[in-house]
Amino acid sequence: SYHSTGINILMGDLNMEPDAPAIQFLIGRRQHRGTTGNWRDLHNPGDPHTFNAMGNERKRIDFILISGDAEALQTEVLGKERIRVQQHSTRTTASSDHWPVMSTLCKGKC
Repeated sequence: SYHSTGINILMGDLNMEPDAPAIQFLIGRRQHRGTTGNWRDLHNPGDPHTFNAMGNERKRIDFILISGDAEALQTEVLGKERIRVQQHSTRTTASSDHWPVMSTLCKGKC
């Protein structure tokens, strides 16, 4: 049977930057048809970029959003200094053009 924990998590590559109308709606800063979202953005301001387009472009388009009875203990963008990069002639390749984002949550007040 299903038992709700009271915590909702929305995460992933949303292909939108933080000032996009849809993100602004989700985090309660923009209304649509008289309603707003109630998600909390767990972004760490010390890690401004999550997408690197293999070095050509830097954006924040990957998110961890939560709602409900939880708090974030820590959120960070991982691997910027450890990502495996290989040189192939004049091209540099990596396993992804996104940096992984991780958050440690606790239920209730921490």
